[in-house]
Amino acid sequence: MPTSLFLINGEPQNGPLPQWYSHLGFGVFETFLIRRNEVGLVVNALSQHLERLRKGADTLAIKMPDTTRIREIIRSAAEGVDWSNQSALRARLILLRNDWILTLEGWAPSLSQDQGIAVTAVRAERPLPEIKSCSAMVSVLAHDRAMKQGSSEALLSDKDGFVREGAWSNFFWVDREGTLITPTGSILLGITRFRVLQIAPEICKVSEENFHLWQIIMQISEGFITQATHGIVPVVSIDGVPVGDGKPGPITRKLIERYTGLSGEIV
Repeated sequence: MPTSLFLINGEPQNGPLPQWYSHLGFGVFETFLIRRNEVGLVVNALSQHLERLRKGADTLAIKMPDTTRIREIIRSAAEGVDWSNQSALRARLILLRNDWILTLEGWAPSLSQDQGIAVTAVRAERPLPEIKSCSAMVSVLAHDRAMKQGSSEALLSDKDGFVREGAWSNFFWVDREGTLITPTGSILLGITRFRVLQIAPEICKVSEENFHLWQIIMQISEGFITQATHGIVPVVSIDGVPVGDGKPGPITRKLIERYTGLSGEIV
């Protein structure tokens, strides 16, 4: 039984999928985790991932396959993978003009929720930021630049200097008054971002506003990024400047606990 799998138009393929295949340019994709528990195979907010994929496909005039069929393929493929040495699979669903691709591979976290991560600010804007486009050159180059600076993620700002999002994530920060703030407009409306905005009012005040990097650094007490795979990951420094005391903050920790407790959607 294989430990990873990829399918084109629902049909299993032999051999590993070339790494470049998910970024061919004209297409949209979604990435999410599949976990296995006592109730079966579960994905956080699968319906929202499929709906965002549909909206992106509509933007590029790509025909979206039947979502019931997609769910069946995901379930069948995941059930055919060897789960003995892994607790989660990273699924990537890619829509191209004439084909669609599903990849499944074992996943383990590479970012620490306990220690947090450093981020580096990069002046860059993704084209069509509201969709999850396979044209990922901006994100790849920004992330590479951040990695060379010893950071785990790039924080993108637009031509006017407003912070927008991460290269592969959404960004949140808490000001000194305890208000949770996240950029709005010209960003990818992340699924995890949406879920955080749903649960955050139970914990703190919330605002969707845009700020320049220097304004954020002057006011920030804690911060974090959100991703479908890692969930909520604390940010402990920006461009080498510590965020707060350089450790994950109390609001971030409460949100991680609350987010981790959310139930997944059965595939």
